[in-house]
Amino acid sequence: MKMTKDKGIKIIGIVLTIVAVSYLCIAMHYANRFFPNTSINGMDCSDRTVASIEKKMQSAVDEYVLTINEANNATEVITGTDINLQFTGTEVLKEAIEEQNSFLWIKALFEQNNIQANIEYSYDEAKLAAAIEELACLKEENQAAPQNAYITYSDGAYVINPEVYGTQLKNEEVVHAIYKNVDEMNSVLDLSAENLYILPTYTKDSAEVVAAKDTLNKYVSTKVTYSLDTLQVNVDGAMIKDWISVNEDMVVSIDANKVKAFTDTLGSTFNTPNTAERLVTPTGKVASVPNGRLGRRVGSAAECEQLIKEIEEGKTVTREPILSQKATPEGQYAWGNTYVEVDISAQHMWFIKNGSVVFQSAIVTGKPGMDTPVGSFTILEKLRNKTLRGNIVPETGKPEYETPVSYWARVTWSGIGFHDATWQPAFGGQRYRQGYGSHGCINMPLGAVSQFYRMIHVGCPVLVHY
Repeated sequence: MKMTKDKGIKIIGIVLTIVAVSYLCIAMHYANRFFPNTSINGMDCSDRTVASIEKKMQSAVDEYVLTINEANNATEVITGTDINLQFTGTEVLKEAIEEQNSFLWIKALFEQNNIQANIEYSYDEAKLAAAIEELACLKEENQAAPQNAYITYSDGAYVINPEVYGTQLKNEEVVHAIYKNVDEMNSVLDLSAENLYILPTYTKDSAEVVAAKDTLNKYVSTKVTYSLDTLQVNVDGAMIKDWISVNEDMVVSIDANKVKAFTDTLGSTFNTPNTAERLVTPTGKVASVPNGRLGRRVGSAAECEQLIKEIEEGKTVTREPILSQKATPEGQYAWGNTYVEVDISAQHMWFIKNGSVVFQSAIVTGKPGMDTPVGSFTILEKLRNKTLRGNIVPETGKPEYETPVSYWARVTWSGIGFHDATWQPAFGGQRYRQGYGSHGCINMPLGAVSQFYRMIHVGCPVLVHY
């Protein structure tokens, strides 16, 4: 019994010794090898020595290729051999294995040991710079600039033409990305995924482009029909398209100058012709008087403003053009049947109201060289107790004359008008040619002009003829 017991103890001792020796041997094995289930930066390093890992990493370095994915499915590569890429991370691996306690090898059988180490590589920066410089994608001749979506007029409407992406790169950012990917030993650089292409500012779906197109189409939907008497002029999209534009910032504008150029032409259709008209004077004499400013006139500036407003609102409207001066009833003179008539040859004036002479007076008009202008005018203003002043004399710096008058009815803004002339001893005849003529105004006796002043109104036509 005792011998059997001693034998059993001896066997157990032998087994424990074998186990201990085996454990120690395995521990010594992992003194310079990485434990099972060990990876470094994702590389399986189980049961490998530092030397074998270095060899494996150098092999990976030798096979390293950075593939650059470009637009239009093109690719270019930079290889490790191109840039003399070398593994230089020996010390890091040694430090990692030194931190490993080989006596804990059995524990490693049951867990993963994922080591993240700053593995170092080196390369020839001059060779990498040269390799980058040779990339076709970075050469100017191979880069096509992107094109924004743009708007054109076609078949009566504005349409969006889609953008073109092109192949123009953000060169400096591309170079930076290549260096970063080589430093990190990445195998693929996708230029599109990394947003390294210069993109169009506006695409066909950009809100600004869609809004600009809608605004343009609203403008060309406008229809304005000018109708007056039997005359008619139409404005539609075919005309409006030449007046509107959209700039590179997708801002739509209406060219007011072009609209004004059009409204200026409305006068050729709707204005009273500016031709001389036959006038029978109260004496039975037949005179010729240009219509001048009288008769119907389109107010081009006001009409331009109104038309732009209607275009902006996309309106459909039929209306008369805006008139700065209305026409007289059909069958009468262009200036109507109430007017002032001045006959320079007769040195006489009349006020005709509703076709009948209601006032008349002898006058004195401008002397030779300062002739009273002929044509059709209107009374522009009426003033009492005005001082008439001539042109400034350069030598004295004072007006040529300063004459106070009691009544003033202006005919032109240049200074021609009706007024009293108490310095005139007589009126009529040929006094205006005999040294008694005015500086162009129509001189009247004080009593006559005071009566005339009360009868006329601002806007009353004034016809002056020989």
